[in-house]
Amino acid sequence: MIMVTRRDVWRAGGVAAPEGFSDTFVFLYQQIHDQLRDEISDLREPALSWVPGQDTSSISTLVVHLLGSETEVLQIVRGLRSDRDRATEFSAHIGDAEELLRRIDATDRLLRELGPQITDDDLAALRVRPSAVRDKGPRTGLYWLVHNYGHAREHVAQLQLTKQLFRQTHRGDLLDR
Repeated sequence: MIMVTRRDVWRAGGVAAPEGFSDTFVFLYQQIHDQLRDEISDLREPALSWVPGQDTSSISTLVVHLLGSETEVLQIVRGLRSDRDRATEFSAHIGDAEELLRRIDATDRLLRELGPQITDDDLAALRVRPSAVRDKGPRTGLYWLVHNYGHAREHVAQLQLTKQLFRQTHRGDLLDR
């Protein structure tokens, strides 16, 4: 007789088992990283640097900002110091998809390193996020992780819309390598 556990069913469906929050968090963030790779891998400098309008961000800025935010949250949830300079994320004009892919890979390595180390105590601990724009007070690690995942999803959608607008504006002629 073959015994199938709930964990086997979850894994077979490509989803981390619900017993551990950190497993699920790492899995979901790896999906974001894969999606970022897919979105930028065919882009050249004009598309990566294009800004659709006033008070908007380029694709490269969105990627740099999303990764900076993720890194900071992983570090503070684990009780580590963060030296993030949020303002520079909005002035880092990276026109090379390969450089952005290297940054995604580096953040992915950090996620694989720190994610599994997140404990129940880390999730419950109150942490202050040094570069917080609005939430300046202490929040639980769980709050910061869930909040940051939503933040990342919003920026992935923003990146996709920016790419779509660039295609429409430039008839796609600058996208392919």
